[in-house]
Amino acid sequence: MLGEAYPQVRNPLMRGNEHIAAEEKLKEDDLWPTSKGDQKRLTLTQAYLNRLNSASLARVALQDCQPMARALFGPELENAIETLGRQFHIIRIYVEANADEEVDKDQDFKRQIRETLYEGVPSEDRNTMDATIAAQVVRIEDICLPQLRAAGRKRRDAGPSV
Repeated sequence: MLGEAYPQVRNPLMRGNEHIAAEEKLKEDDLWPTSKGDQKRLTLTQAYLNRLNSASLARVALQDCQPMARALFGPELENAIETLGRQFHIIRIYVEANADEEVDKDQDFKRQIRETLYEGVPSEDRNTMDATIAAQVVRIEDICLPQLRAAGRKRRDAGPSV
């Protein structure tokens, strides 16, 4: 579930149904702007907020497992999970910042927003959000997988349980 959440939220391709849902949400909340530029910017912002909201189960599941992760595997795993979860919040901050029309005046900040929101932009090796997410996934796997595999071997070696 979590493995799909970040790429889903950070996919630079925005489907038509996402635009429509975002526009409907803005109109429903009586936030639909009159200018075309504001409509485009706020629709994109709302579409990203919708994506973040749809990933809320993954965020909650990630937060909920932190105490158990620390108890079973130690503080390093808890820290990796916390860092990974923090990326959702960082993405939300940049989504909301992107809604501000003043952002267009600062091209460096605009580039930073794009690199945070879009997976693989400008390239996979230069995107710091991609690197942070990947590093935490590797940390989590390095900590958990050896112990989970060992536990599976022990269970298999013990024979059938009746």
